[in-house]
Formats: sequence, C-alpha cells, structure tokens
Amino acid sequence: MIIFFMSRTPIALLFAGCIAATLLVDALAETENPREFWAFQKPVETAPGNTQLDWGLNKIDAYIIARLEENGLNPSEPASKRELIRRATFDLWGLPPTPEAVEAFVKDDSPEAYERLIDRLLASQHYGEKWGQLWLDVIRFSESEGFEYDRHLPGAWRFRDYVIRSFNEDKPFDQFITEQLAGDEKESPTEDDYISVGFHRFGPVRRNAGNPEIALSRNEVLTERTDIIGSAFLGITMGCARCHEHKLDPFSQKDYYSLQAFLGSTQEYNKFKAPQEVIDTWQAETDAIQAEIDTLKGK
Repeated sequence: MIIFFMSRTPIALLFAGCIAATLLVDALAETENPREFWAFQKPVETAPGNTQLDWGLNKIDAYIIARLEENGLNPSEPASKRELIRRATFDLWGLPPTPEAVEAFVKDDSPEAYERLIDRLLASQHYGEKWGQLWLDVIRFSESEGFEYDRHLPGAWRFRDYVIRSFNEDKPFDQFITEQLAGDEKESPTEDDYISVGFHRFGPVRRNAGNPEIALSRNEVLTERTDIIGSAFLGITMGCARCHEHKLDPFSQKDYYSLQAFLGSTQEYNKFKAPQEVIDTWQAETDAIQAEIDTLKGK
C-alpha cells in the first residue's frame, strides 16, 4: 500500500483527518435536523466572562485577555509607534511605510494620530490592490484557461480592476456577491455589472487538439463553477454531492444539480456585450456619420 512509503507526518495528518471526519459525522448524526448544526446557524454575539485587567480597546481584545487570564498569562506591552505604523501599513497595503510616513506618525502626538493613519491607508488605491488580491485568489482569477491551448483571456484585467474598485469604494459585501453571481440579470445593469459576472469565466477549460468531446468539456466547466460557488460564497466543499448525498454537510445531490442548473442555461461569449444605452448612443453617432458621408457623396 502507498501509505507505507509516506513519512510519519503525512500518516499522522491522514489519521487526524479521519478522526476529525468521524467526529463531525457523529456530531451531525446527533442533530435531528442537520441544517440545525451549529456551523450553519447565524452567529450570535456573546461576551466573555469578567476579566481582572482593564486592558484592550474593543470587544475582540476582551476575548484575548479572557484567554490570557485563563492560562495565567499577561498581555504584551503595547507596540511602539514605529511598530504600529509598520504593522498597519503591511496589513492594509502589503507594503512597508516610507521613512517620511514613519517619522510623521512618530511626531504626531495627537489622540487621533492612529485613526488618521488608518483613514489615510484605507483611502489609498493600495488598499484595494492588497485586499482585492486575496479575493482574486479565492475565486481562482487567472488570465488564461489552462490545459494545452492555455487560451489568453484578454479582458480579465477588467474584472481585476472591478474587484480593486469594489474594495476601495467599501462596497457592501451582499452587493459584491450579487454582482458576481448575477450582475447582468439586474433590472438596469451597469458596465460594472456586466464585468462582474466575469467571475463565471475563470477556471480551467479543456481546450486541446485531442478533445472532440465538447459535452464532456462543458460538464467539467459547469462542475468547476458549481464547486467554486460553494467554496467561495458558502465556505463549504460541495464537490462530494456531485456523485452522492453529501456525507458531512446538510445538502443533497439534488441540491447540487439544482444549483448547477442555473449555470447550465448560460452560454459563453468572447466579446463584451455593451449595455443597450451604450449601443443606442453608438448607433445614433454612426447614423449621423453615415448621413454626413452620404451628403458628401451627393446622395
């Protein structure tokens, strides 16, 4: 068996994974309705118990100090201003602060210095570039389709820039999701709405000289798109339900293919279809130019 050629660490991980899966199945089995399992309930804000130290600035800090006290530990000393600006800038921009920015922050003794720093970092284009990159990783953004032909997607940059703009505009997350899943189905879609559904065009597509089975390739694409909706937007792996009822999560094979049916009715277009108002404007300008040409030709 291949397991004999594995090192101890992979064996331990495999064993731990099996145990974790077994415990999860047992936990779900103890729940009369799997949809009532705690992981699928709306989060409820809770407060930690009383703490002995007056430490922290927000509710998250209260949880930290409670756990520290539970283990007989004290919190670390507050970060220096030089450390603080480096941490904040790397976190929000993915870049180090300039020496000038560090010195300006260190010399700013006002109580609002940190708040102003955060506002400045969030107002920068770099914020959307940093955090938008993380979202692009989640939804498997790429500029080509993979496989033998690895066809280039020349318009992929439009989606990348749309994501960056969305983060920099502090777009509500429910709107962000709606646009990517079905922005073109809105009552009055904008150019960004059409760009946002480019989400469905990413991922590997089998295009090569030895692949005459178009229906098989189409099914692979639909499967990949269904799976990414589960992992990106629901935080669950739906792929198991492709072949059978899901063993761990409360949805069925029927649920899987019901979701996929929404995608199965769509077709790919390699050219961007402009909104109707843009088409109407283009047509009016074209007609005016043509009329002028006809006049010059004496028609």
